Amino acid sequence: MSPSLPVPLIQVLQVVTIAGAAPGVSGVISRVEARLQG
Repeated sequence: MSPSLPVPLIQVLQVVTIAGAAPGVSGVISRVEARLQG
């Protein structure tokens, strides 16, 4: 671990990476955007 990065930041980056790699995220986002656009 790099001492220049705070642990909370590393944890957030890990969560964002996992969420971004999840196969269902893009589908959910598409549905939300479709609803917002009417």
